[in-house]
Amino acid sequence: MPSTLTYPGVYVEEIPSGVRTIAGVATSVAAFVGHFSRGPLNEAVQIFGFADFEREFGGLRADSEASYAIQQFFLNGGTEAWVVRVASGTPGAATATLTDANGNDVFTVSAGRRIRGASVSDPGTWGDAIRVDVDYETSDPDTLFNLTVTEETVQDGRLVVRQTETFRNLSMLAASARYAVEVVNEDSRLVQLAATDPPSTQRPASSGTLGAELGASFSAPMDGTTFEISVDPDGTATAAETYTATVDYGGATAPTTALGFRPHLEAAIRNAEDGGAASPLLSAARVRIVGSGDAARYHVLAGSGADATPALTLTFSGTSSLNLDTDDTAVVRGQRLALANGADGDRPDAAAFLGSEAAHSGLFALDDVDLFNLLALPGAVTIPSDADGNGMRSVYAAATAYCERRRAFLLVDVPVGTDTLADAQEWVTNNDGLRHRNAAVYFPRPLVADALADNRLRSVAASGTLAGLYGRTDAT
Repeated sequence: MPSTLTYPGVYVEEIPSGVRTIAGVATSVAAFVGHFSRGPLNEAVQIFGFADFEREFGGLRADSEASYAIQQFFLNGGTEAWVVRVASGTPGAATATLTDANGNDVFTVSAGRRIRGASVSDPGTWGDAIRVDVDYETSDPDTLFNLTVTEETVQDGRLVVRQTETFRNLSMLAASARYAVEVVNEDSRLVQLAATDPPSTQRPASSGTLGAELGASFSAPMDGTTFEISVDPDGTATAAETYTATVDYGGATAPTTALGFRPHLEAAIRNAEDGGAASPLLSAARVRIVGSGDAARYHVLAGSGADATPALTLTFSGTSSLNLDTDDTAVVRGQRLALANGADGDRPDAAAFLGSEAAHSGLFALDDVDLFNLLALPGAVTIPSDADGNGMRSVYAAATAYCERRRAFLLVDVPVGTDTLADAQEWVTNNDGLRHRNAAVYFPRPLVADALADNRLRSVAASGTLAGLYGRTDAT
């Protein structure tokens, strides 16, 4: 603001400088194209650490050179990367169909997520581990529903929940702000919904076994009380098995409320046996109390791992005091809905790496990235030439031209078995046509501890290691 000149003298006025600091452009942003366990196909995804890579693309995979290269990139100083998943064959996303109480289709659930405002599939067998549950414990139990999406895995024989998403108070009305398709597709990182044509206005059927109202006169059964559970895996009663469950308080006093008895009921169901054998369908069963007051009910949800099936039904007997008898007032529906038929596809060939510039696929998926400086294609070195002559050389040649256009640098790898300097010199001589000012090849291949093989040494592509060193050098 100008000074007010009121009398003769010297005045100092500060004015903004016209000089602006020029921020340096990042010089060590790496891009990797390869084959991974999960992640959207032909989409560039930004990551800032190996934990991001594990979450987005599934982490290390034994037949994926690129997964080890990305691990080495971050271990050796890299801080930012773009990753593109490619595959050959027919990769497919795991799917399932939710139906209403009358068995009519409501919408299809498929493994995927929304990227840049559009729904994309996330193909792979990983999606077969997704389970979907539906319940009506909402602000309006007569019209709304909750959707719970869970990704599970089995480690050392134990069921482990990797991640869970819950979407509450969903509506099947397209005009509603809580319209299920829009809410789930916008916020979920596991699944995408597709409505039927024409769209259904009926909500999906609830999951699990819902008992009759508990009432105000609840009293827990005595310690050691037994009851039977009939497990019907396919819903046809032809393969039903009966398991005996036993209430065990472990020496403690019997609880006085239904809520206090809930964990004991859950433990009894999970530990139910048939002649000493447990049921895999009951081993991860969950019991909740839904509703409140006299209208409260037990809600039993079973089915886990590969055995999860929408046809599973549970029938309880000898549990009149718990109101879990299957009668006119109890609701028994399909249990946890499992997504199925996910396919990883084959290791990428030359066509998968090269992709299409028009479709922004393969290498050209990086067109959507503003800036990258280093490019690595660790799996490309193993591609044999096909009948048209497309193979490792054609992929690296196209990648070099692409790097020149994008002002980036290509890190070329030598194949497994290039163990001596003579081997490396022979490989360079045989591939002399790949020489370019925007490319370099490094020898030897590093040997690193392989976490998937009890830390035995594994030969890995050098491109990831060198890209990390480039990044560390530039940063310091």
